[in-house]
Amino acid sequence: MKQGDLVKLNEFLYPQYKGMLGILGDINESNGSGWLVMTKHLGITAEDLRSNPRWIVFIDNKWHPYVVDQSSLELVNGPR
Repeated sequence: MKQGDLVKLNEFLYPQYKGMLGILGDINESNGSGWLVMTKHLGITAEDLRSNPRWIVFIDNKWHPYVVDQSSLELVNGPR
C-alpha cells in the first residue's frame, strides 16, 4: 500500500465507516511532512512502522483521528 491508495476499513473494527472508502495518507518518517511530529507524539518509532505499517486515513470528509494498522485495511484500487 502507498499514499493515495483507495481503501476500505475493517467493518468489524470500524462500523461507523461501513460502505465508505478512504484515502491513505503517509505516516512514515521519510515523507518530510508534519506527520513526523505526530508519530513521535504518539510514540511510534521507525521500527514500529517497518514491522507493522500504520496509516492515517481520510474518510467521511475528515481525517480519522487515530492511525490505522495496515492489517485493518483492504486495498480497493489496483496498481496504477
